[in-house]
Amino acid sequence: MKKAKNSFGHCEYNYRLDSIFLRSIEEFSKADVEVIRLDGEYSKNHNASLIPKMFAASETRTEAGVVALMAASSWLEQSLYSYAVRFLDVESYEDHIGSLRVLSRWLLVPKLCENKDIDDDSEAMNALREMVHARNAVIHPKRQIMSDVGVSRRRVSKESARFLAVCRKLERTVASLRALISS
Repeated sequence: MKKAKNSFGHCEYNYRLDSIFLRSIEEFSKADVEVIRLDGEYSKNHNASLIPKMFAASETRTEAGVVALMAASSWLEQSLYSYAVRFLDVESYEDHIGSLRVLSRWLLVPKLCENKDIDDDSEAMNALREMVHARNAVIHPKRQIMSDVGVSRRRVSKESARFLAVCRKLERTVASLRALISS
């Protein structure tokens, strides 16, 4: 692999993925608190007028969660790329590393750049696995055949719970992964 060439610096457009991510995490957290509050209130008194509010808050939470998940994935990709091209030739990265699976890149790039060993079973890597799984479920949803309503319901419920769990810890996941590549 070629080393990066000497240059006078670089030029790039800043899409402000960090700001988008942080704003969407804030929106997700607020909506999550509201859904939990409304659910608790409904459980106490079964007031039917709360149902539309519950659905609206749930939709807001899902939308903010999707934006946060996509922004986190993009920001992490951007961060790893920026880290890599400080040490490696851009063309080499794009030709040989850019097409690898996300997890493989996170293990390989720090090793190539600074001889850092990343533990495949670390909390950060396990959180990345869950994040990638949730992102893939959003981007490539799997249809559930309704031949057994109970099984279908459980699968959809499990996927929804995974999505929410990932979104609830996205800020921590991003921070721990970015810490792996900060110098």
